[in-house]
Amino acid sequence: MDKKWIKAIGLLATIITFGASFATDWVNDRKMEEKINEGIKEALAKN
Repeated sequence: MDKKWIKAIGLLATIITFGASFATDWVNDRKMEEKINEGIKEALAKN
């Protein structure tokens, strides 16, 4: 393989990894937000 292809594949892998990490963080934030909202609803329902 040509060195340019190897560099391109490495760059692509880095971009994919960054994207997957970003997506995972986003999903975890949404889950946490949902848990917080549920807790607030429960607390308000008790009063």
